[in-house]
Amino acid sequence: MPTNDARHDTMTTTNYIMVLPQKSAVPHLSTSLKYTLVEATETPILNDNTQIIQDSPLPYTAAIHRVTLPSPDELTQSLQLLDISLNVTEPCVSETVTLAGTHPTLGLMTEDHPEYTETAILKRMHPGTVCHKTIPRWKSRLRGSIVRMIDNITIENSKQIPEIIRKKRQEGKSHVKIQFARPIWSALNGEGIPTLNFDQLNVIAHHLHAINHGEDQWVDKTQWPPISDESIALAIFKGLAIPKLTRRKLQQSPAWDKFQSSEWKQLNAYHKQGMFGAPCEKPKDAIVLPWIWSYLYKVDPISLQDVAKSRGTCNGGQKHGKIITLAETYAACVEQPAHRVLWAVNTALNHIAIGIDVGNAYAEADGPEDKFYMIVDKQFHEWWTECLGHPPIPYGQVIPILKNLQGHPEGPRLWHKHIHGIRRNDLGFEACTNEHCLYYKRDEDVKNLILVLRQVDDFIISASDLDTTLDIKAQIQTKMTNPLNDLGVIKRFNGVDIQQTRYYVKVFAEMYLTRVIEQH
Repeated sequence: MPTNDARHDTMTTTNYIMVLPQKSAVPHLSTSLKYTLVEATETPILNDNTQIIQDSPLPYTAAIHRVTLPSPDELTQSLQLLDISLNVTEPCVSETVTLAGTHPTLGLMTEDHPEYTETAILKRMHPGTVCHKTIPRWKSRLRGSIVRMIDNITIENSKQIPEIIRKKRQEGKSHVKIQFARPIWSALNGEGIPTLNFDQLNVIAHHLHAINHGEDQWVDKTQWPPISDESIALAIFKGLAIPKLTRRKLQQSPAWDKFQSSEWKQLNAYHKQGMFGAPCEKPKDAIVLPWIWSYLYKVDPISLQDVAKSRGTCNGGQKHGKIITLAETYAACVEQPAHRVLWAVNTALNHIAIGIDVGNAYAEADGPEDKFYMIVDKQFHEWWTECLGHPPIPYGQVIPILKNLQGHPEGPRLWHKHIHGIRRNDLGFEACTNEHCLYYKRDEDVKNLILVLRQVDDFIISASDLDTTLDIKAQIQTKMTNPLNDLGVIKRFNGVDIQQTRYYVKVFAEMYLTRVIEQH
């Protein structure tokens, strides 16, 4: 033990004993080495397994004396910054609305708060009502807020609101004043799980950047760290932030022509498949669903370039889909074990596997038994008049849907039944007993095995030679309206990377792991 060790000076004054273990834990040192440093006092030498009292942590009563207490000025400043309040809302906002119309709540659609007692929160405004028409920007300003008071009456539950409105009308009142207040959310949700706001995440990001790069970009610690355009662009490039593309924003960008062309391409494909009937007046008690349009850049599987993609589906969610009389909605989906089994058999038999993608696959199947209609939105109306050259559709008319439109709750099941029937009845394949998305059959010589794996509208065709796979692809094409998307020799399927060679098939997840490492 060197004599200039940091503990040597202390040991000369405090009767300290340090005993190293009999056998060193370091492999390259001799196991017979033993260092014992004992102060020349009467303190007995303890064995190696005895905990030395002087080296033990101080008890709580003694350790508290080692804590540095803040000064009175610092404590006073901290207490002045402490804010304690029984108010759970921010300052109130008042809106004066007329008592016109017949809606019992003037359009306020509320529900009792799940956590706060005697509190009603605003969920939405009923379309066409007084509140919906006269309260400006209610979605961004008031949705999710607490309805505090109507005139001078405190609101304690949702059932109270129509009673107050009815009494005000009976009293001959022409206006009422409604108070709204946003809740002050805590750092915990209703289940006690900690939550972080965006500003807090931004602070953490600056700390991590300083740790990783030794560069502190957060200069003024009294203000929230800045968010630059470069950092937003970098986050989007890394995949940490996904920008939401809307039609209004795209119409003001140079890329709008590509996205509008993609809209028309989607609707043209539907039209070719016989999706739409002639516009008509809305039948009584008809099911009318709205469109959902999503815009994104999708990587082309062949060119690996970003392609503008516009996708239109119907909104069959809880808000609208609950009015649909549902049939069976289950649709089989391939599991990863079956995916791995396919590649194991493919490798053992030295097969080659190609991929195809069915465009607008759901629309190949017949529609549900209960007929439904779609509203005429801007996308459809522009396509109808500018692309097809038809006269404008009168306001209020709807579009009959004749085929299986994606987004309908029965859509996946109808597509599954359609393609399953083609596989078995027209192409002669059999589905595996425990995996209905994995099909097999023998060729004409009853020698070579042919496998087809389906993941919704993506297919793997595995056979002993390329000509056989292309023949199966051609047979599938005869049953489809639109041309199939050729994925070539499979390189990636169902989130897994595939490398096919003459001697082996490599199944790995490099792209997935790379994304995880880059983002986390």
